[in-house]
Amino acid sequence: MIDNFNLISQRISSYFCAPDGSFKASMGYSAFEENVAQKLRQFWADKNIPNSEKLKDFDYDLSEFDPENTSFIELRDITNAMYDAGLIDDMSSSFLAGQGCEYNSLGNQINMDKKINVIEHLRLDIEHLNVLISEGRDYAKDTLTCINLSVTVILVLKERAEMMRASSLVHVKI
Repeated sequence: MIDNFNLISQRISSYFCAPDGSFKASMGYSAFEENVAQKLRQFWADKNIPNSEKLKDFDYDLSEFDPENTSFIELRDITNAMYDAGLIDDMSSSFLAGQGCEYNSLGNQINMDKKINVIEHLRLDIEHLNVLISEGRDYAKDTLTCINLSVTVILVLKERAEMMRASSLVHVKI
């Protein structure tokens, strides 16, 4: 895991910003890992950074990706590639890849190829976390911070996928 945080730290080393406490979350990491994770969340949320920069050197083919009609297997493959590239940390990878997971009574994962709307799943997660926060369950604030990163990542991936599809269209004039 420390290798992933070192890779993330290298990727975002040129990103300078004043630390924003709203991106801080206590996820059980070391102090170094928590600081890198906070900077990573802030980096992804920064509207001044083009989405192309956020996915720099990420050569994964997203032309078939549709977050409103995807499967656990597809999400897992994409998030694993993002993790390996140092674009996201393990917590973000888990939140994203875990969307739509179903288990049988023995605890085995089932329906891994079932299509889901990951954006809707994340919206429901946020709705549920906001209820928990309103009930005074502070632990939900940290989870919400990480889920917000997941939403941002999915929307950036969606944009990239749409651009890939558009660029693959052939324009023929008759």
